Amino acid sequence: MKSHNKNKKITSDEKKEKDDLKKNIEKQIEAAVWLQTFGLIAETILTSKLLALDEEDVDGEQDVFTGILVQTIGQLVQSIGVSQQISATDKELFINGQKIEVTGDFIQLIGVAMKAFGGERELLEELQKISELEFIP
Repeated sequence: MKSHNKNKKITSDEKKEKDDLKKNIEKQIEAAVWLQTFGLIAETILTSKLLALDEEDVDGEQDVFTGILVQTIGQLVQSIGVSQQISATDKELFINGQKIEVTGDFIQLIGVAMKAFGGERELLEELQKISELEFIP
């Protein structure tokens, strides 16, 4: 097995090439994060339209929607933080971008939990309807 020598001298051209590749990958990550954001925005809008069409008022469905909405807000905050890190010109701006990204992650966490609890509530409501339909005195 070949071992990598960490002490190997890299030329300035190799360093520039590596830095350029790193910057390119970071830009791709930024694009992927924003793609997720746009996907969640679309999910939020479409779920809202679906709820508006629903004639039954199901609390679990509303909880799921609220969770999706909170998750979307968190994803948007995270995306802003990632973009700020990528475009940072100094360490302070980079750290601020990291703080924003982590805040977005926590907001998403809350949204995902709300969505999960809403989904469980919706499931229990559906199971309750089925059991009410099957009861024959």
